[in-house]
Amino acid sequence: MATKRPELCRDPVWMRDAVSKFLESPVYSVPLLDFIDENCGMFEDSDDNKLEYTIVHENFKELVDGLISDFLSSLGIPVPTFVQMFAIEEHSSLYSIVVTSILIVDDFLLFKEMMLKRNFQISNQALSRMASQAHALQVPGSDFC
Repeated sequence: MATKRPELCRDPVWMRDAVSKFLESPVYSVPLLDFIDENCGMFEDSDDNKLEYTIVHENFKELVDGLISDFLSSLGIPVPTFVQMFAIEEHSSLYSIVVTSILIVDDFLLFKEMMLKRNFQISNQALSRMASQAHALQVPGSDFC
């Protein structure tokens, strides 16, 4: 893939817009959402943290790191240049988005909370579908179900 001109890579407005669009794009969000949906079922709401949770958390961090690194590389933006630009943008909405993303990625307890929340959502959706299907199968005039 062709890299961007070096002068664009030094333009903080261009980099901010590119990174912001990437973080909101399906290229970034779909792999993360798929990962969360595929792995949240193993998380249980207890004070115990199983070894499997740590392994899933490490895999999630690697996924995020890989997606961001690949994106920056495809634009020809060295990671140190991005970090410098990001430090300048401390009061921007991009800073807030990236910091929140990094906290969830690096903080195991936030990650676990996110996984538990998604597990709960998926469970509720499944129960709702089952209740709807059971209701649809009811025989009119029957007290069964």
